[in-house]
Amino acid sequence: TFFLINCNGAKANNVTVTGNSTVGNIVRTGATGQLTCYTHTGGTSTGGIHLVSNNNFSNIELGGSGIFVGIDCRSNRNNLPNNIVTHNTISNIISGGQVKGILQSYGAAGSSINNNSISVLINTNGSTGTNNTVNGIMIGSNGASLSFTCYNNSISELRGAGPVYGIWNDKGESNHIYNNNITGLRNNTTSIGPLYGMILNGGTTTTVYNNFISDLTAPTSTGDFVIMGVYVAGGTNVYFYNNTIYLNATTSATTFGTAGVYAKTNMNFEMRNNIIVNTSQRAGNTGFTVAYRRFDNTLYSYSNASDNNDFYVSSNSPIGNYIYCEGSSTTPVTAKDSILTDYQTRMYPRELATFNELPPFVNVTGTPIDLHLKNTIATSCESGGSAISVPAITTDYDNEPRYPNTGYPNSVNPAYAATQPDVGADEFGGIHA
Repeated sequence: TFFLINCNGAKANNVTVTGNSTVGNIVRTGATGQLTCYTHTGGTSTGGIHLVSNNNFSNIELGGSGIFVGIDCRSNRNNLPNNIVTHNTISNIISGGQVKGILQSYGAAGSSINNNSISVLINTNGSTGTNNTVNGIMIGSNGASLSFTCYNNSISELRGAGPVYGIWNDKGESNHIYNNNITGLRNNTTSIGPLYGMILNGGTTTTVYNNFISDLTAPTSTGDFVIMGVYVAGGTNVYFYNNTIYLNATTSATTFGTAGVYAKTNMNFEMRNNIIVNTSQRAGNTGFTVAYRRFDNTLYSYSNASDNNDFYVSSNSPIGNYIYCEGSSTTPVTAKDSILTDYQTRMYPRELATFNELPPFVNVTGTPIDLHLKNTIATSCESGGSAISVPAITTDYDNEPRYPNTGYPNSVNPAYAATQPDVGADEFGGIHA
């Protein structure tokens, strides 16, 4: 293993690593091994702040099956000190093995990964498997923090033959993931991949809100669950509010299935005020285009407060497009709802204010995709949401106030006064449908 900056075992309470950058191109030859740009894996500190900021680790190539890690930031097992990873750039990384942008473990309450740019992380190995994983940000990779935030990060152009994940939330007592933009992820394998914009795999309480997820593609991957905007795989309580997901994947495979949100049923899960659009192609008897999919027909773990969502689906086929679907690779498909009223009947008393509409996105026909909403076209997303009080979601993706907070963009269309917050990550002051 080779480190550019190694602070492993540092005993100081306050550690600051800032303003470092790679110069030119770095090429590491050799068939195996690992290159880590910055690492701090604990030490014996009793408090303080561990700050990693304004570093630029870019233009690095590893030969063979070498593993790349951009930033590995950990506290000791007593969750001290406070980990802050902010305003770093990790870009243009090529490796034949795993490629990981930022890893975070442990940390005092207030630890955070924010305002980082992670782009063009590429695994070049043609074979499949977890040894070829590409991961933008992993929260709780080796241990849970006490209270953690992950916000204002840009993650784009991650590509690999194995699993590709934008954000992986693995551990944490109270994690908040918000105002992130995940786009341009691609899986190049011919197997299932998979490809997830975000995976929520553990933690006591995880709250996800005001995120944009778009442009996830896997044109040659095969399987029923190739692409998921968000995979809710584990944890105790997961709250999913005011996110916007847009999938529009194409395929040449014989079996191809996608889902905007796919949730297992062994945790408490609540969804409110989300836009989930899936217009991906589908293929095969079991490859479906789905907005919201659950592992099985267990509904008691889906909160009765879930409501005010926009679920929209369409594909290259007149069949196999479902607002809602149940079933997995190990459980049979027991329910498939393509009509909103059928879904609402199944979910009663949930989802009574949920609707079915393709929103007026600013741009989904070319890159870069822009999931903000036009305020000149009538839409049910305007004032179609409900106020979230825990946590208090008072602003949107752009930190603009949400209704009814002072500064809400009501002056754009004064004839259409807002009555509730908007649906999705963008509060836009639009026209009521």
